[in-house]
Amino acid sequence: MDQEEGKRDPPPHPPLDASGQLLAGLTRLLEQQCEAARRVRSEVVYERFRNMGSKEFSGTTDPFVVEDWIESMEMIFDVMDLRDDVTPRNPDYVEMSA
Repeated sequence: MDQEEGKRDPPPHPPLDASGQLLAGLTRLLEQQCEAARRVRSEVVYERFRNMGSKEFSGTTDPFVVEDWIESMEMIFDVMDLRDDVTPRNPDYVEMSA
């Protein structure tokens, strides 16, 4: 048997009936709604974070200033009850100037 004969695409799925089409449409709608809710949640967290008085880190070689800044950020995260898995990791969330 030739190797090409062994590589066949699976048969196409049969067409969905009306209830299958409805369920597929509802699934897509729910996925879109969940994605939109995640985006809004991120924006709300960011606004709350900024309103909590987060300090801008402007860069320094003084370890005491750095430690103070880190502690102030951790305090805000604690007050906002942000777990590690939702702590903003995007560099846009922490403005740094050289």
